[in-house]
Amino acid sequence: MKKELFQMVLNIVDPWFISDLKFDVESKRLDIYIDFKKGSTFSFFDKKESKEFVGLKAYDTHNKTWKHLNFFEYECYLHAKFRVW
Repeated sequence: MKKELFQMVLNIVDPWFISDLKFDVESKRLDIYIDFKKGSTFSFFDKKESKEFVGLKAYDTHNKTWKHLNFFEYECYLHAKFRVW
């Protein structure tokens, strides 16, 4: 239930999903881990060429962390794998 609630609030849609949530009351921190389904394909719009590429597979991903708005008084961080195109 918790993961589904955060997916709705953050508007995370297929093929993306929340794989894990870590809530630490003592350090006042919430970490949300976002992943995508294995074998998913993505699209990318190249602004320089004004062209959209579709059906791209994600490999050679890197982990990245973003600071999100606080969740009440708790710091909130989003963690996800991403691919540099």
